[in-house]
Amino acid sequence: MMTMSSKLNFLFARNRFGVFLWAGVVLLVLGLGILLYVNSVVNAHEQMLQSDLTSGERNRINGSLTWWRIAQITFYNPICIIFIVAGVFCVLYACAWASLQPTVIAH
Repeated sequence: MMTMSSKLNFLFARNRFGVFLWAGVVLLVLGLGILLYVNSVVNAHEQMLQSDLTSGERNRINGSLTWWRIAQITFYNPICIIFIVAGVFCVLYACAWASLQPTVIAH
């Protein structure tokens, strides 16, 4: 009977290309998705400020926009960059690993 860790080791050893490729794709999609979401929130706040608002609504939206911009610069953009770079490295590692494997010729 195989334990969970031995099953994961077996899967990883047999299908390293697939594991790294899927991990890279997931990280890329996650990084790009967060980046696009935060940019759309900031753009939506900027468009709301262009409309006819009362001073209270304008101050509330401006405060929210300021928070989103600070969060974008200090948290979301660095996390997105880390996810995207890690995803690219995983995909490149999977491609390099697959291309350097010896080919088996069946007779």
